[in-house]
This record gives sequence, structure tokens and C-alpha cells, in this order.
Amino acid sequence: MKTLWRLLSILAIANLIAIAAFVGWLWQTGRMDAQRFELLKTILASSTSEDAARLEEENLIAEEAARVAAEGRKLLEAPFTRIEQIAASERFEERAQLAMKTLNDEQARLASEIGEREDAVANREGALDARRAAWEQAIADEKQRETSEQFKKAVKLLEGMPPKQSKEWILELVANGKVEQAVKYLDAMSGTKSANLLKAFKSPAEAKTATDLLERLRSLGLESEQAQSAPRTSPAAPPATMAPASTAPSTPQSSSPVAPAANAPVSVRG
Repeated sequence: MKTLWRLLSILAIANLIAIAAFVGWLWQTGRMDAQRFELLKTILASSTSEDAARLEEENLIAEEAARVAAEGRKLLEAPFTRIEQIAASERFEERAQLAMKTLNDEQARLASEIGEREDAVANREGALDARRAAWEQAIADEKQRETSEQFKKAVKLLEGMPPKQSKEWILELVANGKVEQAVKYLDAMSGTKSANLLKAFKSPAEAKTATDLLERLRSLGLESEQAQSAPRTSPAAPPATMAPASTAPSTPQSSSPVAPAANAPVSVRG
């Protein structure tokens, strides 16, 4: 029994190797490819009786088509009477009108689709512009908020410093050409703090700088009042550009050089 089973196994393996070698030979010699393999599957998928029935049906269809074509040629070759010619002309005109109507309907449909797509694109562009504007506005608001917070922190820092140190900061801003920023700091400080700061301006050059800052502070207050009372009126002309304290001439002013800064009216917001 074992010998028989071993013999059958050897024969099966030999047949399998032979089939594989035959298929490989077909592929190597070009007698078999994917297209022929699919064709072979199609042929083997149906029986011979089914193929015969399908072939007979195809022959009947071909004969019917040939008969219809022959009748059509006979009709074309037959002479038309006047009535038949008029009827044929009317049918041709009807078909032409129908074709024209179909063409016009198709053009109208395409134009409508194009219009709808253009509207959709315009709506998307509008939404995109609105989102971009909102994004830019949000960034501007955030930047303004951060700037305002930093400004408030700087004002608190100035108010918390000794007057002499605050004076050095203001003089540094003036020397760097940031006079308007220095005026804004003074305007935001409390009246007592700003007055104490201006009292620290001792030298003649510093006293001149303090006087110019007070004048600019007064002009800033007038501009704010005019803007609140009459927004459409033209703003007051800004004062002349002041020179930094480091370049101001050191001419003797009076025995009390801090008098202009201490006695001048301080127009500030508390």
C-alpha cells in the first residue's frame, strides 16, 4: 500500500512538473500571453452547444441587418413623387429644427452651469476674502492689545522709578528722535508722577527739553479736546521739531534752572 501511494505521488509530481514546463515553454516561445490566456478562459467557459447557439443567433442578426440595409437602398434608389419629396423635405426640416432646439437647450444648460460655477467661485472667493480680512483684523487687534499692554507696563515702570532714572529714560527717547513717544508716556502718567519727573530736569539744556515736552503735552491735550468736540475740524499744527538735550546750547538761564519745568502747567490725564 505504501509502495502504491509513493508511486502515485511520484507520478502526480512528475505530471505537475511537466505541465509547468509546458506552460513555461508556451510563455517563452510567445505562443501564450495574457490576452491569449483570457481568450482561452472565455472559450473554455462555454460548451460547444452554447457556442453553436450563439453563432446561429449572430448569423440571424446579420441576415436581418443585411435585409434592412437592402430595403433601405431600394427606398433610396426608388424615384420620389412630388408629394413624397415635399414630405421628405418637411421631415428633414423637422429633424433640423429638433436638432437646433436640442443644440440650443444644450447651450443654455451649459451657460447655466457655467454661471452657477462662476457664482460658486465668486462666493468662495468672497468667503476667503472675508476670512483673510477677519484673520488680519484679529492679528491687528492682538498686536494692538499687546502694544497697549506693553505701553501700560512701561508707564507703570516709569512711575515706579526714581525721578532721576525716569528722566534719563525720557532724555534717551528724545535723543533718539522719539519725542512723541516720550510725550505719550508723560501724558499717560499721573499728574504727580510726571511733575516730579520734570522737576528732575536740572541743567539748562534739560530745562529747555522739559519746556518743549510741556508744550507738546499741552498741544496733545488741545488736539484731543478738539477731536472730541468737532471731529471734522482740522488738527492743530504740530510744534516745531525740538533738538535733543545733548545738542542744546548750554547758555545760562537763571539761578533756578528747574523753574520752567516746575512752574509750567502740567496738562496730563491722571
